[in-house]
Amino acid sequence: MGVVIVTHNSEASLDQTLASLNAQSYPAQQIVLVDSGSTDTAYVKKHNREGIIELCFMPNIGFSQGNNLGYSSLDEDIECVLFLNPDVILPPDFLEKAVSWMGAEGREKVGAITGPLYGWDIEKQKVTGLIDSYGIYSTWYGHWYDKYRGASAKLRPFKTLQRPQAICGALLFARRQALESVKLGQYQVFDETFFCYKEDIDLSIRLRAKGWELVVVPALEAFHARGWNPNRRLMPRHLRLMSAANELKLHSKGYNPIKITYSFIKYLGVLLLDL
Repeated sequence: MGVVIVTHNSEASLDQTLASLNAQSYPAQQIVLVDSGSTDTAYVKKHNREGIIELCFMPNIGFSQGNNLGYSSLDEDIECVLFLNPDVILPPDFLEKAVSWMGAEGREKVGAITGPLYGWDIEKQKVTGLIDSYGIYSTWYGHWYDKYRGASAKLRPFKTLQRPQAICGALLFARRQALESVKLGQYQVFDETFFCYKEDIDLSIRLRAKGWELVVVPALEAFHARGWNPNRRLMPRHLRLMSAANELKLHSKGYNPIKITYSFIKYLGVLLLDL
């Protein structure tokens, strides 16, 4: 199996992410690091390991194009791909469990899986005690959200498999056959018109439309030092505007008038009122 990581000024967290990958009981066959316009790339260059970790340096091409570039660099014999954010820390047995679960009999129609994501505080080097994501869901009118985000991690809400509407791109373990079936171009797994934000939802929707199942596996826990402020109002305006525009684009693909209207009003709220 292979791992694709896209970095952008990720020096605060990349070392820990790669350390957790290097400590896996079932090591990855190939790891591709795509740097997307970091100001100083020295923190990425030091991780070059011939035959295992491959590096690619680009201007700021965005999350979608960066992941597609990494995907295009994977060996042909790789059957499963983990798209991993540079701020996610994996337990030592994560890859072993993921590969075993995906390869079990009766799961041939599962296209992508993830696990419960719990918050990680980079500065304090400890868990936050809060849930980051238990899969992504949508309200009837089109608001997408991470299930149980911000709730106490003590809840451990599910002991059984969950089938979300979408999987967070920070930790997306996919069957290559499934990815190949929904490509938009030769290597375009992610829609490159989504620079960042909502590209994981778009991919999830395309997978489900092709009949692939998405699953949250409770045993695949991981930790996420989410790289943007949880308070939406404190996010830079241009990022909020990009997120709202991408949501509108996402719903326009599905031609749902209620969801399109909601997203359009949301976009105008950011554009005109800085909401």
